[in-house]
Amino acid sequence: MWRQVDLPHSDGESLVISVPPVSKPSETIIVEGRGMLHRRGRGRGDVTILLKLHIPEKFNKTMLSTLEEMRSSFGLPTSDIEDAVRREAQDRRN
Repeated sequence: MWRQVDLPHSDGESLVISVPPVSKPSETIIVEGRGMLHRRGRGRGDVTILLKLHIPEKFNKTMLSTLEEMRSSFGLPTSDIEDAVRREAQDRRN
């Protein structure tokens, strides 16, 4: 199920962004024709949205339990997940 997000836009109309359900942090979504006006007045550019992941600073017991169940259901050892995150972070730095 796609999630729609409405954001205020400089042209006064809401910018509606459709986010696919399997989106990952750092992916981009392009909204065509809603960007800045072209210098010569012929149409508009595109808006590029960079997806970010928000992680709460504190988790309650229910959230921690749910996260642990999800991790278990994926069948991935914690060390594999940590290694994958470290590799991705290193790739971004290079």
